[in-house]
Amino acid sequence: MKRYCKNEQNLKSRQSSRGFSYSIGKLMMYFRFIIGTFLGCIVWSLSQCQQLPSWSSYYETGFVWNPALTAKWNSVETSVTHRQDWIGFDGAPQYSNISFQIPFVSGYHTKSAMGFFVERDVVGPQEKIGGAITYNYRFRPQFFGKRDDVLGIGFMANLSRYQYNLQNVVVYDKSQLTLDFSQASSVINPNLGIGAFYISVSDFYAFQKSHYYAGVSVNQLIPGTLATFKGRADQVSLATIQASLHATLHVGYRYIPFRKKYILANRTQGIMECGKRTQDS
Repeated sequence: MKRYCKNEQNLKSRQSSRGFSYSIGKLMMYFRFIIGTFLGCIVWSLSQCQQLPSWSSYYETGFVWNPALTAKWNSVETSVTHRQDWIGFDGAPQYSNISFQIPFVSGYHTKSAMGFFVERDVVGPQEKIGGAITYNYRFRPQFFGKRDDVLGIGFMANLSRYQYNLQNVVVYDKSQLTLDFSQASSVINPNLGIGAFYISVSDFYAFQKSHYYAGVSVNQLIPGTLATFKGRADQVSLATIQASLHATLHVGYRYIPFRKKYILANRTQGIMECGKRTQDS
């Protein structure tokens, strides 16, 4: 009888080990795909000009960059954001955003979510006004045997209008300009984005259990022209600004002590521009 029980325990141990190894295998497969995509953008990068805005409230309205973060706290959210950098400098970046997020909950798990936002981004002579709609779908991959972890896949469709104002060009001597900003016309640019987000607990327990999370996204998937500039009277060449792929990666960990009224969180976010922004012809 003891021998039979021992063999049964060994069998259960082997089955548990196989399940754990299978979970590790699935996690490593997703991890290699995500990191490979991000590193591929870095290798392909031909310049370091970032076209998408970034600010410190990424934690609250991160779905603007990664659609898989839409309504990640399983509650309806509305937010208004405005940020101005380098106050006192002419042409300093300004960004404004109004957003709305709504989750679709089933039991104790958010199955999907939708979001909307409109934004205005001004940097020097360039002004961008646009809007977007986002959607994500979530499921439980059960990595490492976890029963309440969540992996979300998100999609974004946006439409933006770019225009340029010669009065906001800041140069030491305008006679030295080789481009004529006064002849730049406004451009309408439609685009798409995709993203993924993994969290080790259900969104219903995000404020109750310690957990880790990671997300990756790729924006501006459709190549296109954001602006075309004619040369001055003594120049015959043209210059264009092309929409470039942008990859984002963020990771973090949240520690929630037992029976405490505070949490400790640490997170890191990065945005990489992938592609050539300007082109002369």
